[in-house]
Amino acid sequence: MQERIVLPSFSVEQSSACSLNIHHRADQFSWCVTNRDMECQAFGSLRTKSFGSGGREQLTELFAGEELLQAHYDRITVVIGNRVFTLSPQPVSGPGEAENLLGLSHKMVTSHVFHSGSFQHQSGLIVWGMPTAEHDFFRQRFAAPEFLHSMQILIDTAELPIGTRVIHCNLHHEWFELAAFDNRKLGFCNAFTWRGPEDFLYFCAASYEQTGLDMNADELILTGEVEYDDQVVKLVRKYVRNVKVRDETHGITFGSRFSSVRPHRHHTLFASVIVSRIAA
Repeated sequence: MQERIVLPSFSVEQSSACSLNIHHRADQFSWCVTNRDMECQAFGSLRTKSFGSGGREQLTELFAGEELLQAHYDRITVVIGNRVFTLSPQPVSGPGEAENLLGLSHKMVTSHVFHSGSFQHQSGLIVWGMPTAEHDFFRQRFAAPEFLHSMQILIDTAELPIGTRVIHCNLHHEWFELAAFDNRKLGFCNAFTWRGPEDFLYFCAASYEQTGLDMNADELILTGEVEYDDQVVKLVRKYVRNVKVRDETHGITFGSRFSSVRPHRHHTLFASVIVSRIAA
């Protein structure tokens, strides 16, 4: 899938009053431009190979040919989507300790190949990592990008009413992120590989059991690459009573030009707009 939509009235000269948000994961690169009134001005999405297996070359070609990715913006946010993160019960003293934590959890991280970051939430600190080559790729193209992790976006945009007990899953082609909340407090988060509806159901059911949530009462929210008529939703609805595919725009307004864009399929990208503004 390669998709590019730009408002007819939007030009590069207007970019300095806008924000550029990027979501990059192993199989997809997507981006959007929003102005200070939270109006979407441009959107693009490209299926890619993994960064080390041809994806870097694809992105290099895209950046060279896409004028809007070369423009100057008021704020630039790059959200990394991967499974390299872990929960730390206490603050870390520096990058070295963060990388050690990731190494213990993933058995494949060293300071030479990974750049680390972290974010704080009410249940503790989540430390995350990204390949140094990927980090440097964006730093070479943007003066001062803000790097966030997709799990932070999932947690920070829960927008749950007091008392709500819910599990939110953001689905991708071969893996998904899951965060469970009880009275707005994060109880559990993880990322799982899945190959079919049965895998997804297994991990969801295990997460309900682990967190003490009730499959007959507590809601399951789905975003990402999923639709209500997909087999995975049909199967899960046999076991979870309240299932919702959430099409939330997080305050962004879309003109008729963007009518083909389904916000829930790009949840991380569009939700990152509000997260980066709050953090600024």
